[in-house]
Amino acid sequence: MRKILACLFAMAALLAQNEWSGSWKGANIELTVQPAGLGAYRGTLVFEGKSFLVSAKAFAEKLDGTFTADGTGFPFTVEREGGGHVALTSDGTRYLLAPVNNRPAARNPLSGGAAAAPVANQSGLTGDWQGPQGVVRFDANGGVFFGGQNYHYAVNGATLILTAADGQVPLAFQLNGDVMTLGSGSQSIRLTRLAGIPSTGGARGGVLPELVGKWCYQANVNATNGGARSSSQCFTLNANGTYQYFGESDSYNPFGGSTSNSSDEGTWTATETTITANSRYKPPVTYRLEKRNHPKNVNDPMLVLDGQAFVTAYQKAPWR
Repeated sequence: MRKILACLFAMAALLAQNEWSGSWKGANIELTVQPAGLGAYRGTLVFEGKSFLVSAKAFAEKLDGTFTADGTGFPFTVEREGGGHVALTSDGTRYLLAPVNNRPAARNPLSGGAAAAPVANQSGLTGDWQGPQGVVRFDANGGVFFGGQNYHYAVNGATLILTAADGQVPLAFQLNGDVMTLGSGSQSIRLTRLAGIPSTGGARGGVLPELVGKWCYQANVNATNGGARSSSQCFTLNANGTYQYFGESDSYNPFGGSTSNSSDEGTWTATETTITANSRYKPPVTYRLEKRNHPKNVNDPMLVLDGQAFVTAYQKAPWR
């Protein structure tokens, strides 16, 4: 179940929020977290009788967070250990924590019990659907492809059941023309059918030579109070199927300024309409891919990923 929530629904952290809700306790240490929206968590860490505020984010099968002491944030990670136990690591020290009145783990459907029967007619789902974090592909044989991974699905009445080797997730399901809604209320997400893009049965694509190169996005904003903000993001797609990413932002105002940066690396594959980044550090993500030329300088080709345009950093021929 955790694998599905982490990988298939990285696009919808809302649906996985309660996966980390609860309390865990060890010798002289106790962690309590509750969902705070969009995959974020808030809570407390009690250590040797002292309580510290916690903020965290769920990534794959672990929780990355910080606890604040005397105005300083200290990083920690939490990983599952089986049987409801977790391991908390901070500053090189590892603590094994046991669950405190947490809900039991979901049943693994592959360990016994009847599986949901596949829907008789799946043609309404077949195809590519744009979600908040990438493209999801449903094929006519009950397969789902998202973020570089393959899963299975079945429909039981108004419930869509997503299955991987380590569990399943049942979701309220509604199909209205070209809009699919998963979940309900504030916990729901919407997928929109991508017209004219046939299902490829979970094909991962390959390394497309025309995409190889360095692609960048830059933005600069000046404020009326004398402040300003600039940001840049660049990724390099290599011919051997690897990629590197680096992003940086600077902001300042009359009272001071700050700089932040981020980086990533991994492997990539693409089709004519999607590109998938298989990161070394976080779940894979598939983006909707469009090829456009720069609106002001048509000699500069761009890659548009989920609506964000990245212009070539090197001289390349425009798209035809």
